[in-house]
Amino acid sequence: MNASKRFVKIITGKTNCYLLLGDKGNALIDTGVSDKAGFMIEAIKKAGLRPGDLKYIIVTHTHFDHVGSLAELKQKTGAKVIVQEQEKDFLQQGFTPLPLGTNQFFRLLIAMAGWLKVSKGSFDGVTPDVIVHNWFDLGIIGLNGYLLHTPGHTAGSLSVVIEDKDCIVGDTLFNILPGRIFPPFADHPEKIPVSWQALLDTGCERFYPSHGGVISRERLTTTIRNLKKV
Repeated sequence: MNASKRFVKIITGKTNCYLLLGDKGNALIDTGVSDKAGFMIEAIKKAGLRPGDLKYIIVTHTHFDHVGSLAELKQKTGAKVIVQEQEKDFLQQGFTPLPLGTNQFFRLLIAMAGWLKVSKGSFDGVTPDVIVHNWFDLGIIGLNGYLLHTPGHTAGSLSVVIEDKDCIVGDTLFNILPGRIFPPFADHPEKIPVSWQALLDTGCERFYPSHGGVISRERLTTTIRNLKKV
């Protein structure tokens, strides 16, 4: 469990999901790919909870590796699903086009795997229960925190701010390539530095991506400063 004792990191293959622990309920952030529902249920139990204790599932964005097991987990837990308004239609239809690469290498990779781009965009559709615009209070589960709209990787990407100290950022940040935290794929890469500044403005000290380990405030600050020099 994290030092704040407010969230638990759950590693599902290559995607990190997180379990939020509130005083009035609990929420899961993302669900992994399509075969992870059983794994996630066991992780919830290991945290000392029952599946029915899960009140909400927060979708950081609607890519297959974040919502693949959402439909099954919603059915097994009865949890309400929260998504940003610009991705609710993708969630309902069960398909989100994957983004383009943010540099020449990743653009070439996507171009070479055009068939994969289509097949990997599909998942079991889900009708959301709660639609977020720019900000959403997590007091509903008794947690000092909120959801923040941080577009760039996708139009409706959400980040989760916890006690103004920790922030779970989905794919707004990556930490899998040495020396690079900029997402390798994005629908609107020009919006990412703006969202990064919004993350810094929260005052948080630690940022937890869906891919890779924690990123410090200092590292994010330095990366933004270097981008401005380019």
